[in-house]
Amino acid sequence: MQAESMGRSEPAGHVAPEILSYNVTVPDDRKLLVTALDIEHSINNSKPDTVKYFEHLGARSSSIECTIALEQAIAKLLFLKTQKELHRYLDELEAIY
Repeated sequence: MQAESMGRSEPAGHVAPEILSYNVTVPDDRKLLVTALDIEHSINNSKPDTVKYFEHLGARSSSIECTIALEQAIAKLLFLKTQKELHRYLDELEAIY
């Protein structure tokens, strides 16, 4: 995405056409850089921080049932080993939210 947004590769459809059009009209230091964040990679490499964040979100719930379900689900994150487990976990967490 970065190379595409900066005009260093052929357009692959990952960057909005409006950004590509803008970037061809301005100098390099004014171009809009487009990148992506790999959420799964970030979660996998910072599980304790992710747990703290999920706990924060759970504590903000107005439903005690939801808060309890989240607390139980959040604790499981630290024991996940594979990407498949993480995918399943995030789907389950989304259902609770």
